[in-house]
Amino acid sequence: MRRMLPNPDTLDTTPEYFRELCDRIGHGSYWIAAHTGISRRRLLYLAAGTRVLNGEQQSVRMSFPEQFILEYLAEASALSSNHPSD
Repeated sequence: MRRMLPNPDTLDTTPEYFRELCDRIGHGSYWIAAHTGISRRRLLYLAAGTRVLNGEQQSVRMSFPEQFILEYLAEASALSSNHPSD
């Protein structure tokens, strides 16, 4: 696997990119939560891009560390699907 270095210039906090990363990872929210430390509830908020707090809708965006770990898992998933185990 290529060496991944954090680069804040690649920050993309949109819910669309979050959902793309989750699709590339190829596992459900329970698995992603268990392997990242990001709560399942937070994952659902990130997918929606909003949450209701005190009766007001609030924007929810990925932090850079959340994006990085999801990109790492997506890359690992792509590599493992290219090299199946016997």
